[in-house]
Amino acid sequence: MINDMISVPAPNPAIKHFLIVSAGTAGDIHPFLAIGCALRSRGHRVTFFCPEIHRHLVELAGIRCQPIGSEKDYLAILNNPDLWHPRKGIEVVLRNSGYGIDELIEFVKNTEQAQDCVMLAHPLTLPTAAVIRSQFPSLRIVGIYLAPSNLRSLRDPLTLGPLKIPRFVPSIIRQLLWNLIDRRVIDPAAVPTVNALHRTYGLLPIAHYVQHTESVPDLSVTLFPSWFGKTQDDWPQPLYSAYFPLHEPGSLSAFSPELTTFLSHGPAPLVFTHGTGNRHAAHYFRCAVKAVEKLQRRAIFLTPNRQQLPDNLSDDVLWQPYVSFGQLLPRSALLIHHGGIGTTAEALFAAVPQLVVPLGFDQFDNAARVESLGAGLSLFASRLSEKSLTEALELLLEPTNLLARKRRCKEIAKKFRGKEDEQERLCQAIESFDVCTWQP
Repeated sequence: MINDMISVPAPNPAIKHFLIVSAGTAGDIHPFLAIGCALRSRGHRVTFFCPEIHRHLVELAGIRCQPIGSEKDYLAILNNPDLWHPRKGIEVVLRNSGYGIDELIEFVKNTEQAQDCVMLAHPLTLPTAAVIRSQFPSLRIVGIYLAPSNLRSLRDPLTLGPLKIPRFVPSIIRQLLWNLIDRRVIDPAAVPTVNALHRTYGLLPIAHYVQHTESVPDLSVTLFPSWFGKTQDDWPQPLYSAYFPLHEPGSLSAFSPELTTFLSHGPAPLVFTHGTGNRHAAHYFRCAVKAVEKLQRRAIFLTPNRQQLPDNLSDDVLWQPYVSFGQLLPRSALLIHHGGIGTTAEALFAAVPQLVVPLGFDQFDNAARVESLGAGLSLFASRLSEKSLTEALELLLEPTNLLARKRRCKEIAKKFRGKEDEQERLCQAIESFDVCTWQP
């Protein structure tokens, strides 16, 4: 069931309290904040549950924040070098499938009119959402999927980590590949954690993690447009296909004095980031330093972790812990990044060519889609070196190639027109979907 099969009447006054539950880094938080701000502007109560480390982002947006999970556990995940391994990373994340359950149950229990609550859940929090609904059967759950690869499919384009599956590979082989990934990677990491939760709350055990999580939402919502990721007929139903919900984090949008000076004293810089949550990006930035030196280009390095950068940066390189992409990218020549879906969307919106250097998770698939759109190139992090990065940047910056790429990026950016209307339609879809499909 896709959008034209979902009724979207005027806001339902019976739905007054939205519980937004997000895991992950700042890139995971921003899309949920965009939705939360939109729902709040329509008169609804919104409570945002996320790691303590992101509290400032939520409060800057003027939304009530309830931290969940311990900061120690969150930082332990970020500090684990396996987090950014193409295969081991998903295991690290899935072992935390009971994310925030105690705090959430306590909150719902003490909430007035708990029967009117709707939970908007990040894919990694769906097992938690399912357990909470077992205790509060009227709870409606909306699964929010940020990127196409968050949803399993046998259809093209199919990317399994760094592996692109050719179009000629039949469905039966694709299913066998997914079964192998379940058996070897996903289920061993996630199923024991989920079943431990289920035993605690008297629920039946699950056999397969993905099959379980896809059955949880009453409504699934994809936060990317069809031109980036076509809705597949084997995705969970009912399904609402939305848009890229870009979010500007309040006062953090302002430029620092040194950034203002840097931008005004030379040509547009190359912008390098490898994600706000990546604490293992020293090699990436060392390669970036050497590449910009060889190319004689100015650059901005974005990372909250200054220790990842060489001690002495030249005058042509500026470090900043954080800068709003909405303000910076229109003044940039290229964006070189990890391929997180939020960063990818910001570059597409700003019409800036990209070099995507994916590490894991959805990043490989996002990189492949950027390439297929003609908006940039990709270079796997496992193949990153001073030489490979320099060559990729030379190719992108070659004047004829760059001109054609910029022209294509401008065409793509036009597709973002009307996003305010898309936001209103998404809110209406969430407001009107008030039927709980779960059966105890």
